[in-house]
Amino acid sequence: MNKILTVSMIRHEVETMEEEARHFYQAAIAQTSDAAVRQLLGDLAAEESRHYEMAEEMDERQKASGAREKEDVSQRRRFVLQIVQPGWPG
Repeated sequence: MNKILTVSMIRHEVETMEEEARHFYQAAIAQTSDAAVRQLLGDLAAEESRHYEMAEEMDERQKASGAREKEDVSQRRRFVLQIVQPGWPG
């Protein structure tokens, strides 16, 4: 599977999953009247928001350290070796 998905595609997929989970918890809050359950769902929604914030912070640290640039170079190299080069004639 990692031959098909790029790191940026995986990051986007994880971000989408976190957002969907947060929306699920928020929608569930609107459908329950039990205070304890509402509190739990609110806590879970807040935790999903913190996951997003943590991912943003990690992304900024990666960019600042140059790790993101190395990752991009590696990804381009892998693309050439796995996709482009095998298609060259001869």
